[in-house]
Amino acid sequence: MKKLSIVIPAFNAENYIINTLVSMVNQPVDFNNIELIVVNDGSSDKTLESVEQFSKGVPGITLNIYSKENGGLGSARNFGIEKAKGDYIWFFDADDIMEKGSLPKVMSKLNDDLDLLGFGVKETYVKTNKIKVVNVKNRPINVVVNGRNYIENYDIGHSACCFIVKKSILIENSIYFLEDVLSEDFDFELRLFEKCKNITHIDAICYNYIIREGSLSRRKNSEYYTFHHRSMIKIIDNLNLNFRKSKDLDYKKSVEIYITRIKIIALINLLKSTLPKDKVNLFFQQFKQGGFLELADYRKSKLGWKHYIVFTLVNFNLIELFLFLKNNLVLFKSR
Repeated sequence: MKKLSIVIPAFNAENYIINTLVSMVNQPVDFNNIELIVVNDGSSDKTLESVEQFSKGVPGITLNIYSKENGGLGSARNFGIEKAKGDYIWFFDADDIMEKGSLPKVMSKLNDDLDLLGFGVKETYVKTNKIKVVNVKNRPINVVVNGRNYIENYDIGHSACCFIVKKSILIENSIYFLEDVLSEDFDFELRLFEKCKNITHIDAICYNYIIREGSLSRRKNSEYYTFHHRSMIKIIDNLNLNFRKSKDLDYKKSVEIYITRIKIIALINLLKSTLPKDKVNLFFQQFKQGGFLELADYRKSKLGWKHYIVFTLVNFNLIELFLFLKNNLVLFKSR
């Protein structure tokens, strides 16, 4: 059986990380081939102490704990890649939960031929107790496809926690996370999938995102939106640098659709922002540089009607209407 490393970056996660670890160690599976790696990313609370105390109560389970200076999520994941001893890596956030019975399901699928294994995900909203199932449609369930086929025909998604990847793919192709950015998964996933030859999904929900008020993604002010914008520009530039030389026109078009999706999602973020009009206008024009797609190509991107509105505004350079929606339309307000 192949060995699996579960990499858990943790920053000021003392209130949540033990629940995360409990959801893992209670899995009905032989842990001889599994290691848990907690990367304490410069926490100022008692994250480190909590994990060290927890490790004393789980004999027979490999729980490796590392501490480093704070460098952000991408930096902590990259650290975990270097420390991982397993054949495969599963990135896991420190405040989420592994669904019951997930480890036996994924461990049974890991073999020499498989580069990447995906699975279903659900979101649990703590404030409302609402549960939303995601990442189960338009996936190659129990069918093996290569990376380019996947990019052209399936929805990649936007989280590195939604799959398990062979470590050698990352090391041999120098695939690491961009650091000092938000939404680094957009860049990481496209570069990763492009290098994979054998990808499949299992028809099972394995990951549970726990969405709380006050999480990083919810503490959104002008500083956050400016940083997010700069992050998206960096991600788009990096993807263009990696893929613009492709001579396969169909594949290149699929990459362009993916990048357009990123731009539209970033523009939706602008609509929700607290930024002043002049800065929104500047960011709007920056995202428009490099062009968008034709309507027929956009339809292939499978984005919803809200995204279609933004796509239309960008294509016709309707910045004033864009700003009107930002200020007046409830559906684009931050929630």
